[in-house]
Amino acid sequence: MTDGGIDAIRDRITVYATKNGYRLNPDERQRDAVIRGIARNQERFGAGYCPCRVRSGDPERDQAII
Repeated sequence: MTDGGIDAIRDRITVYATKNGYRLNPDERQRDAVIRGIARNQERFGAGYCPCRVRSGDPERDQAII
């Protein structure tokens, strides 16, 4: 995924966290690794699945980890 795509995901996650009262991980290295994982899953699977969760392959069940 391009840096622009990663930046768009970072922006979307930041807005979502702020809007819903969440804080992003203050460890920049860890936070960026998760964002890159989400971007990779977006590219590979068409959705921003959490990189720390294993997809089942069932789109309905996997909806919970987007």
